[in-house]
Amino acid sequence: MLPVILAGLPGGAWAQQQGPSTDGDQLTEIVITAEKRVSTVQQTPISITAVSGDQLSKEGITDVGRLASQVPGIAMASEGPGRTQFNIRGLSSSGGSSPTVGFYLDDVPVTPPTSQLASAGKVMIDPDLYDLARVEILRGPQGTLYGASSMGGTIRLITNDPDLEHFSGRVQAGVSGTDGGGVNYSGNFMLNVPIVSDKLALRLVGTEKYNSGFIDRIVTNDFPLPNGTMRGDVAGAPVAKVHSNDNDDRTTGFRATLLFKPTEDLSIEPAIFHQRLTTGALSAIDMPPGTMAHYQPYDVPESSLQAFDDYSLRIKYDLSNISLQSITSLLRGSSYVKEDDAESQYFAFGPMGPTGLPTDNSTTERHSSHQFNQELRVSSNDDSILQWVAGGFYSRFSDHLLVRNTVNDLVPIYGTANAFTDVEPDSLTQQALFGEVNYQFLPDWKATVGLRYFHYRFEYQQTPIVWPPRRGRSAAPPAPMA
Repeated sequence: MLPVILAGLPGGAWAQQQGPSTDGDQLTEIVITAEKRVSTVQQTPISITAVSGDQLSKEGITDVGRLASQVPGIAMASEGPGRTQFNIRGLSSSGGSSPTVGFYLDDVPVTPPTSQLASAGKVMIDPDLYDLARVEILRGPQGTLYGASSMGGTIRLITNDPDLEHFSGRVQAGVSGTDGGGVNYSGNFMLNVPIVSDKLALRLVGTEKYNSGFIDRIVTNDFPLPNGTMRGDVAGAPVAKVHSNDNDDRTTGFRATLLFKPTEDLSIEPAIFHQRLTTGALSAIDMPPGTMAHYQPYDVPESSLQAFDDYSLRIKYDLSNISLQSITSLLRGSSYVKEDDAESQYFAFGPMGPTGLPTDNSTTERHSSHQFNQELRVSSNDDSILQWVAGGFYSRFSDHLLVRNTVNDLVPIYGTANAFTDVEPDSLTQQALFGEVNYQFLPDWKATVGLRYFHYRFEYQQTPIVWPPRRGRSAAPPAPMA
């Protein structure tokens, strides 16, 4: 259980009203749903930064990483596209066995709740911040309303709802350059189509973004063998081929939201979000020699692919003083990474092949995940001094990790190309009941009491198979570990 008792002043917004005003510049009132009910930043007694979609557009902020760099109390570390970790007040989005910074797209948690994806750096999607209503960054523990994955804080991307009355569209394009690389470009579009006036509308958003690489992949002739535990002089080897700026990346995304409002008080909103990220190579350089390059004995591309799909259904019904909401979501994710591992295999098995290094080898990592979420909640819907929210949450997450290293030069020696195989399936089932009450006992002071009761079951299995034997190991194949 996570009880919380707080008393404090309302938070502040990162936004100012633009243009002339008879009273000078005033703080813009941003409507937020950080407490899972409609409120404003000025009336919310937590540490929060809320940035409107208009301000994101005016300041040219197109991704969460750039936004995070301008928000106090949040830091990030990135190993390349799709491998970003956020830290809020010292807690990471992939810390320990579970993430501690929540990442939400509307009301759907898209942070993997277990460590298998997080440990590989794939802690979150990185959607383009185009056509958003706002971004909410909640600093500090948010466990009462958002669960254990938000112990450090929560980042929420809130999309624009379809407009039931007006047909509209927008197009945005951008061009930039990468220092030491080439030309980058991006393009976005939004199309809002009322189908039945005041009843049914569709909103479509599309994104494509390309970033030039800045790290070269250099293939050498006569690749120098390691000297003991020291790497050979790869920078001095004859160059066979150079793949310039090899770590480029391309992101494509699509979002479709349908809003059906049969009555004034009832809204039904299904949505689909799809994102695909491909990279030419990992954003990493070789140490040594420490130049902006990666050296290889053979011309083996080291590309990666990540795909993410989010299907959600939100139903909201407003009564006179309360609101009822149901949020159902289904998430699917997959990733694939391939790397050349010739030098590591030399250290493990010794010289092989005509050059001393394995001529046909690779390490591949495959992830696939599936997550179902269901949340039901009821909240106050008036302007009284007593505000409250209560609900229940259920989630079922499963993930499968397969890491495989193959070396074909081992077949004549051991009868198998398998150098290492690791299979790691895991699953996490969560149930929770939560509630929070705010009482405004003075004009600028509120008292908050919250409680969350939760139960979860985590199952994990690891089956590493190391065969054939490496240096200093027994020739008998090991039994799988569970």
